[in-house]
Amino acid sequence: MAQNSITLNDLRKTSNNGRRLSGVLFPPAHRKTYRNLVYLLLSLLLGTFYFAFFTAAFAVGVSTVIGVAILAGALLASRQLASFERRLTRRMLSVEIPEPTRASETTFWRRAVAEARNHKTYKELAYLWLLRFPMGVAAVAATLAALGVVSAFLGAPIVVQFHEIRLWDTAQGFPWVVNGTAEALWYTAAGLVGLWLTMSLMNGLARLHGALAKVMLS
Repeated sequence: MAQNSITLNDLRKTSNNGRRLSGVLFPPAHRKTYRNLVYLLLSLLLGTFYFAFFTAAFAVGVSTVIGVAILAGALLASRQLASFERRLTRRMLSVEIPEPTRASETTFWRRAVAEARNHKTYKELAYLWLLRFPMGVAAVAATLAALGVVSAFLGAPIVVQFHEIRLWDTAQGFPWVVNGTAEALWYTAAGLVGLWLTMSLMNGLARLHGALAKVMLS
């Protein structure tokens, strides 16, 4: 039985290694690549929401009579949002982040005081409020810019049927014109290479996001 268990474990490890290798060698054919893309897009949406929510909560919290209650609510909200981020990272990126031990207080104020005394609360808050938004913007901007360039190269054989493609300003004496399908196919080939590089970039950005989430939310 022990030998059979070891054999099954070895097969599982071999299968996992094979999937990882296929993801590195040909990311467009790997399902995880598209999960990573969805995660990066969600990063911008969630990061925008977190930044707006906590900025508004703390701005109102320090300027109104009921500010203490609002600040306490924001701390408790950060706990729930951090838990959501752990589940999202585990589901989308396959990065396991353990849930930290929390005080089992029952009332609103006791839970808020316990969170305020817990240094992990401020790590989570920094991640949600200060890091998630700029990282989401950078990831989505880089991904969309790269995909835009790749799409232009891949679509060159179609575009050239209707319009001459100028990749350089011929008025400056540097002609670089695509005026035939045969020439356009070379740009399609370059676009395929660019697609591989872009999806590899997406996977790398997703791994970076997962690693940072694990550090900040553990």
